[in-house]
Amino acid sequence: MSKRVSLASDLEKLLQHADGIRTILFERLIPPEAAAHFRMAEKEVLLGLQSHLEAAVKRLDEKERQPHSRETQGKSVDITIDE
Repeated sequence: MSKRVSLASDLEKLLQHADGIRTILFERLIPPEAAAHFRMAEKEVLLGLQSHLEAAVKRLDEKERQPHSRETQGKSVDITIDE
């Protein structure tokens, strides 16, 4: 097994343990009202990221729709092909 596969496997195990710890914290140590607030905060962070990504995609789409810059419009270009 290569180091990358081993590292990926170790990372996956670590994430599974982290998820288990999170579950224990939310189910046993944090009052239900607080857990609800944390879940809503997590959702708001994700919604904020979604809005940010959607705006970035929109900017890219608008750039693609714009005509080429004036520097390249209407100018001829000589191309020489050597055989």
